[in-house]
Amino acid sequence: MRRHGIGKKAQRIDAYLTYQILQNMAFFAYIFVFIPLLIKTKHNPALLAYIFLWDVSILFGITLYVSIKARRLDVLSAYPVIYVLRWLNAWVFLRSFVEVMILGKFRVADGAWSTAGRRYKSDANLLTA
Repeated sequence: MRRHGIGKKAQRIDAYLTYQILQNMAFFAYIFVFIPLLIKTKHNPALLAYIFLWDVSILFGITLYVSIKARRLDVLSAYPVIYVLRWLNAWVFLRSFVEVMILGKFRVADGAWSTAGRRYKSDANLLTA
């Protein structure tokens, strides 16, 4: 995002990527900020179970709608995988976002990607080892 200035231009791809990032950020705000605040203010931990059931139900409803619209009922059999992949995708996004945008890891000075020193050992290192 920083290197290519994503979100700073008025192009379709920038709008799409910005939408994806904002969607993931809204998901995290909902899960890690809104829901805990709601449970704390209402003093009812059972709300977590209700929210989980609503989340599962809404995603199942979307999966059912898509399977009917596409006339492919086999999509329903993939629902458990879809639910797990949703959380896996969220975790991978959050981890990579924190590492790259907040911690500043994986910066490359010349703009080229290289595996030197990370994947392969040089011949000099092999001879001394």
